[in-house]
Amino acid sequence: MLIKNKVKPKFYSSHRARNGKEKNLFLQEELFSKAKEALRANKKVSLEIGFGDGKSVIDMATKKYEDYFFCVESYHKGVEILIRETKQRNLNNIFMLYGDAIDVIERLFDNKTINNIFIFFPDPWPKKRHKKRRVLNEYSMNLLFNKLRDDGVFHFATDNISYAYETRSLFSNYFSGNRKINFSAHRGDRPITKYEKKALVKKNIIYDIIVKS
Repeated sequence: MLIKNKVKPKFYSSHRARNGKEKNLFLQEELFSKAKEALRANKKVSLEIGFGDGKSVIDMATKKYEDYFFCVESYHKGVEILIRETKQRNLNNIFMLYGDAIDVIERLFDNKTINNIFIFFPDPWPKKRHKKRRVLNEYSMNLLFNKLRDDGVFHFATDNISYAYETRSLFSNYFSGNRKINFSAHRGDRPITKYEKKALVKKNIIYDIIVKS
């Protein structure tokens, strides 16, 4: 059953943000300013929401060094790990952002500026009372498609069957049922993440939804 919710979701905000005991190795607004400056360059822009340990965005950015990859995470540990990794690998085309993904996206990106949006294995919040915490609902779906270029691609992946079918319904509803939304027969350019590996060990089915704007 589709969860209808036009209220702005709080993705990784009050319910997931963590203020660890160790001092952060970065400043949130400094990261934002660097990303804002990077958007002035004439580059192809991809956005990953919830990058975890950063391995997926590193994989994609390494293969397409000429493109710019922006990524948002709420756990400061993940951001700190990715900062170290990008320095060690001398990757200058990854721009990290810390905080609530929806808030960051609204502040940072103008409409029709993103070529690709990736959401790989987000927290499914399986309990009924927690589903409102999912990053995708009617509000965020409209927001993200507004930010996508006319030829942009939105790629979502999960191993949670409930989240998969409800997200497919969200995509279908966004297009007012005028476009048939199917699960993809391939993984596209999506790298293998640690969450996917765990899902495969459990013999879970992986659902990919790849939609052009």
